[in-house]
Amino acid sequence: MMAYAGEREMTQYQSIPYQPQLRPTHAGGVIDMQRHYQGIDTRWTHRGELLVPMTFTTGLNYENLSENRRGYENFVMNNGAPDYGVKGAKRRDERNLMWNVDPYLQTNWQLTQKALPRRGCTLQLRVVRLERSLCARSQRG
Repeated sequence: MMAYAGEREMTQYQSIPYQPQLRPTHAGGVIDMQRHYQGIDTRWTHRGELLVPMTFTTGLNYENLSENRRGYENFVMNNGAPDYGVKGAKRRDERNLMWNVDPYLQTNWQLTQKALPRRGCTLQLRVVRLERSLCARSQRG
């Protein structure tokens, strides 16, 4: 069995002029993101013989991720001119959730005494779900 968890937080200031950021669909020149993720992988392996030596492995993998993304303008107007390098008006507020479940089954048969050739098959089913929530798009317009 294997389990893991982690997080990532990032604030990034991009050098985008203020004119493109004035469009209602622009996410802004400052990215503020938090991401949390975790997962688990369990498996069971059996080695035996069924006319020939064989290996049978089955397992289940599960992962999920939650992410908050906010975007801001990278400027404020000061006496009619843009002052860059600051966190300005909010342009984006988004929450993403993702999870997946992967059950799997794998078999290998050793057809000769030598290590190769081996024959086998793998069956895997993948279920993925993604949800996105846009809390606010723009404070302009």
